[in-house]
Amino acid sequence: MLDPGTNVFLLIPDGTEERVLHPATVVRAGSDLYVAELAESQLSVAEGLDVFLFRERDRTFTQQHARIQSVDVENGKTHVSFKTTGEPVSAESRDCYRVSAIGTEISATFGPEEDCRVLDVSATGFSVCACQRYAIGSRVDAVLRFEGDLHRGTVVIQSARPMDAERLRYGVYCLDDKQPAAGLRAALPRINLAIQRQLLQRRSGLR
Repeated sequence: MLDPGTNVFLLIPDGTEERVLHPATVVRAGSDLYVAELAESQLSVAEGLDVFLFRERDRTFTQQHARIQSVDVENGKTHVSFKTTGEPVSAESRDCYRVSAIGTEISATFGPEEDCRVLDVSATGFSVCACQRYAIGSRVDAVLRFEGDLHRGTVVIQSARPMDAERLRYGVYCLDDKQPAAGLRAALPRINLAIQRQLLQRRSGLR
């Protein structure tokens, strides 16, 4: 049972290998139908789409299959109704998922560009919005800024997708650090989990 006010993540298949957790909050609950408000108003979802629902339950991170029943936009907010199927199961390997960085104070220096918007973070990489053009396979020096700390490392461009006429979305993988205890690669799993906790807690008034 999902009570109104429950903070969750939706994993929405998009035909790529990237698995990004998108934050949402349950706003209405019925006997078998729920309505959630998405934190990202521009997120692409459609009726009949199969998704996975992630949430904290009894101190355990769980996942559960669900199907979108309808999508509505109210006052600029996107609401999705969905039905869950099956029982929640453990998803404690959550650090292998990318988590949306929307609403979090994280940014990157990406090559020569400073204050680049970080779109999502996983345990081994992240995606970033930048203007500089890079080829797939290129290596780029990067610095992530999160909670007052700087994490430096070298990343490899895995994917590039135009966002508009000037900016591209780069998906990157972080190489092993020469000083792993202090570098970006070692910090990414901690950042990934910290962002998940922030997004789940923020709407509950715990932060």
